[in-house]
Amino acid sequence: TTLFRSQCDGNHELAITKVIQQKVPKSKNPLSTISIYENLQDVIGKKHGRDSKAYSFTLYQKGRYFANIEKIKDAIRTFEESLEVLEKHEGPDNCAMMAGLWANISYCYWKMKDFDKAIETGEMAHAHSVKYGQGESDAAAMNLIQLGMTYVNTGNKRKAIETFENALSTLEK
Repeated sequence: TTLFRSQCDGNHELAITKVIQQKVPKSKNPLSTISIYENLQDVIGKKHGRDSKAYSFTLYQKGRYFANIEKIKDAIRTFEESLEVLEKHEGPDNCAMMAGLWANISYCYWKMKDFDKAIETGEMAHAHSVKYGQGESDAAAMNLIQLGMTYVNTGNKRKAIETFENALSTLEK
């Protein structure tokens, strides 16, 4: 990752993303890809520590992979582990990733049809966006749209409409 980090101005998350894009194959064998993520996780953990933002980012990417292959419970567990590590580094520069983690957890609960948990975690995604001044971003609007869809699934039309209107006003700012 040294070469990538030098190309990414020392940004560990961007360097890890580039490594993942080049080293993690679009394999038809999910176990092979998971093994690659776990090896990368071990390398990052040894080099930067299991409490590092780089380690958290590796977990985040692994969780996204689990979600993509419909291993939803594994995805939630991995996202929560990433969130636990990242919370030790909480600050404005982490708001997008924290909101993204909460949004991904919310989506996973939505996939499991656990709408109460999907709403709870969706609200956390939005709260993190707002907490650090990212409440007017496109990502925040997308989180609100996902949350609105969850309200639709629960039959709470009033809350769904309110949430969709909030998403629209976010996009108009």
